[in-house]
Amino acid sequence: MYEAIIFSAAGPIATIKLNRPEKLNAFGGPMRDEILHALDKAAADDQIRVLVVTGEGRGFSAGGDIHHLKQLRENRDQDGFRSILAKGQQITRAMRSLPKPVIAAVNGPCAGAGFSFALGCDIRIASDLEDAFAREIEVQTECFHSEDFLEGVTAFTEKRKPRFKGR
Repeated sequence: MYEAIIFSAAGPIATIKLNRPEKLNAFGGPMRDEILHALDKAAADDQIRVLVVTGEGRGFSAGGDIHHLKQLRENRDQDGFRSILAKGQQITRAMRSLPKPVIAAVNGPCAGAGFSFALGCDIRIASDLEDAFAREIEVQTECFHSEDFLEGVTAFTEKRKPRFKGR
């Protein structure tokens, strides 16, 4: 029935799973409309007592589909951009008004619109962020040794625009 999400209900628990793992569950295509439809279904079903939202694959949601956003910007489609922002707000309002708790099971990367989606839930539970802490130290240390890191902090302290070189 859905293309960009998986909706299921087992007893009192319903689940909306963002289902674009190849795009790290970025919001695009019919996803926003499908989420709204699934929220309506969960609200109307008296057997459902709680709704869990999560992502398929290795992440929760990378946010908006960058390719689509780029296309909107290239076409100067302000109305299209405003439309997707309004739909995001509509989703958040629908979750906030749902008379059942909504739990975000944040199973990996969560950014941009995905972060807003998680914040719209009543409760957020994140994956075991220890692996994430270890990875953060690795990548932050790698950045620390880059020329661009030094340029960035130098430009900031000198109150000038940085001149990054990608190194």
